[in-house]
Amino acid sequence: MKIERSNRFKRHFRKRIENNPDLVALFKSAVEKFLENPLTPSLETHPLKGNLKGYWAFTVAYDCRVVFFFEDNNQIAVFHDIGRHHEVY
Repeated sequence: MKIERSNRFKRHFRKRIENNPDLVALFKSAVEKFLENPLTPSLETHPLKGNLKGYWAFTVAYDCRVVFFFEDNNQIAVFHDIGRHHEVY
């Protein structure tokens, strides 16, 4: 699987995550798990509903989520947003 990052994701990563080394390390670990298996139970990956129908989310840390969607027959995961629960939903 390939990962792409939207401009929104890049902007929010810089603003919300980049200055916190602990969160950066947790993010890297979560991405490694995601690449092995996006549906691994420890990531709590789940489809979203409502305005975000068609998107999925996985957990990086207690209150940090990555919102993404699949493209190209689930061969590409496009990371759309990252942040605290109330920031991304």
